[in-house]
Amino acid sequence: MKTQRLLLFLILLPLQLCAAVAPENLAVGDWVFRAGTGRESALIRHLDDGEYSHIGIVIAVSPEIRIAHATTDDDPAHPNQVINSSLAEFAAPRLAGKIAAARPAFLNEDERAQLAAAVARHLGEPFHLTARDQSPRYCTTIIYDALTALRPSVHARWRHIDLPLLEGDYLFPQALAELPGLEWL
Repeated sequence: MKTQRLLLFLILLPLQLCAAVAPENLAVGDWVFRAGTGRESALIRHLDDGEYSHIGIVIAVSPEIRIAHATTDDDPAHPNQVINSSLAEFAAPRLAGKIAAARPAFLNEDERAQLAAAVARHLGEPFHLTARDQSPRYCTTIIYDALTALRPSVHARWRHIDLPLLEGDYLFPQALAELPGLEWL
């Protein structure tokens, strides 16, 4: 009996892992959150008491799911910039402890496509982890800036940080996860 339960668990395990972010459920404009595995990710989650340390946006679903995001070191060939990764690369076990996806349902399909295109225009631009008043460009701000250009009434919670080398207001992935009208997939 114990062996049968273990076998059933092992058979169903891949389904459970895929249920959080099923590729067939993702659409252009959806947001993919990641709880990273590195020290920086742990610090981000600690500073904001959030579940996720990184966010990207789906910019294509065919022929494969592609995610635009600003990162320091996901792709060693393209460090410290906004990059375009496959879902498999974004969710690779070396980078992701877990992932989740959400659809900003407060936008219609055309607006979500516009949002994705606006973020994709930043591909190749440098990553800037700076305070709000210093023109930041990191994972959360590239989505938020495009979102507020589309919907100026949207406001997310910026958190004030007072640490050496990190002083000022910063926008963490949790702030976007808390926006009303987000539909978790």
